[in-house]
Amino acid sequence: MTDGEITFHLREICPHWTHPRITSSTAAALEQEKLIEFSPDRLLVRLTPDGVRRKTAGRVTAPESKINLVRARQRRPRTPRRFMKQPRR
Repeated sequence: MTDGEITFHLREICPHWTHPRITSSTAAALEQEKLIEFSPDRLLVRLTPDGVRRKTAGRVTAPESKINLVRARQRRPRTPRRFMKQPRR
């Protein structure tokens, strides 16, 4: 598996226990490289500390880019009261 493929598949796995969204052969390859670990019942999967480092290192950002790659919740600006519809009297 190439570095690009590993980075691609690590995007589908979180650091906390979740159900895997990757194929069993991909999961076996990532487990062999010690990037993910399975729960004792083999139903859930999570990233190991090495997997987290590899996942975050795979995020490439250009210094001149204004695009934020981390999806943060955007707060909508509040509408000033003077522009809100007033009830008729």
